[in-house]
Amino acid sequence: MRQDIQSGGAPHTVPSLERAAIQAHGALLAIDDTGRIASLAGATDRLFGRTPHDLIGSPLVDTPGAPYGPLPAVPPDLTTRPRHVGRWLDRDRGRWDVSAHRSGPYTLLEFEPAPVHEPLAAAAVAAILRACAAFESCADVQAACAACAKALRQLTGYDRVAIGRFAAGTVAVAAAVEEAAPPSLPSLAGSLPLPFAPDGAGLPHAVPDLACLPTPVFPARADGGEPDLGHCVLRPIGAAQRGHLESQGVEASLWLPIVVGGRQWGAAACHHATPRAMPCALRLACETVVRECALRIEACEAHERQRQAGLLVQEAHHRMQNSLHIVAAMLRLQARQATGDEVRSELEAAAERLAAVSAVHRQLSQPDGAREVRLDAYLGQLCTELARSWGDAWLEQLSIDVCRASLAAESTISLGLVVTELLTNAAKYAYRGAPGPIEVRARTHGTWLHVTISDRGCGMHSEVAGTGFGSRLNRLFAAQLGGDIQLASGEAGTTATLRVPLLPTRRGRVAGATAGADTH
Repeated sequence: MRQDIQSGGAPHTVPSLERAAIQAHGALLAIDDTGRIASLAGATDRLFGRTPHDLIGSPLVDTPGAPYGPLPAVPPDLTTRPRHVGRWLDRDRGRWDVSAHRSGPYTLLEFEPAPVHEPLAAAAVAAILRACAAFESCADVQAACAACAKALRQLTGYDRVAIGRFAAGTVAVAAAVEEAAPPSLPSLAGSLPLPFAPDGAGLPHAVPDLACLPTPVFPARADGGEPDLGHCVLRPIGAAQRGHLESQGVEASLWLPIVVGGRQWGAAACHHATPRAMPCALRLACETVVRECALRIEACEAHERQRQAGLLVQEAHHRMQNSLHIVAAMLRLQARQATGDEVRSELEAAAERLAAVSAVHRQLSQPDGAREVRLDAYLGQLCTELARSWGDAWLEQLSIDVCRASLAAESTISLGLVVTELLTNAAKYAYRGAPGPIEVRARTHGTWLHVTISDRGCGMHSEVAGTGFGSRLNRLFAAQLGGDIQLASGEAGTTATLRVPLLPTRRGRVAGATAGADTH
């Protein structure tokens, strides 16, 4: 017994599959480990021309006899999942598809009627290829489900094909429906009728005629020793599910589970208002379409997870940027209230360093933010905001010319801190605190990035000759980047050059190489 939920209804208890029976249109042989027939069901007398009593206990190899030929060879590596093993002709030259799988100590052989006139294999292959092409163009799960429903209806000719996604474990909410016009079946009311198959869950299930009652396994065993038929292709459905389908006017159905990432994500339910055969070859073609749909769903879900993760990362960067901005503003406020020049200078320097880090997070919080930062946008924004904090006169004197290079985010933070220190030094000492021309320039040279900050001031003073805290920070950050800082000072001004090696990025190119050539 298990509990499931019907369309639009409340939880109710329904019986499991009738384990000791199969659908009447097929036949079954249960072969024990000695190679003899232990149980059977269905039209075995039609297939083999012998009564069930005669077949029980006889070796499988002797069953058909001349002139019908041997049964298809049974692979030694069978599992509990049915596998199509071949075709066979019965005593009346009828064609049968044979499937096999293991069930406890038994090998189960199932026989399904094969059509006399096979549909062209090329047509089925063409339908599968069309479906695959449609899946490739699907941008989301909804589109993939719609493409799957359309392909399955074209393949089967059933009145309605619905793709359902499981919610709350037991309800399949309709994600896409493809049906005949005008509809020949009532509305699904948002959810699909589920096949109550505890042991057959995750396996396809075709019922060509709901009106045909199951045929029991022979011989009946009072001790319950008959084989478990829960994974059989020919397994029937329970009475409650049969009644549920009949209440919707369904007389033939095909159930195809959609397995995504190892879990039963949902199912395709194909329904028809009249009995309709479902040959093995057609069922296998439908299974192929569903597997391709499952792959597309998995890809779409992975893409959506990445998108959501990207949004979360962007939000984290945005919040970090806001926090750093608030702290920097508080430091500047304290700097204005400080009484000592040295304290004021240190507070302002700390605020500027925070602003450099905040600018990186601002770039990474953009909708197209990545693990790499465009230096032209980053340095342009950083230097502009830094100059604006000193006053509009400084902003007018600042010249920025940065190539379209890219660096990893973690490297960009260190680079921004160095540029902040060098630009602040130029503003403090080049023109003795008064506004004057300062140029920030960045170019790539081979596999190196050169960032220069130059002024036309009075040259470097002894207090910035490289012994202060800021200078020590610069050397530390430059070393972290694998580069160095070169200073040149004279009567024409001072130029500081930060040299940073450009390493291969995640995208397989050298960061900063926008067109494969150096930028000078």
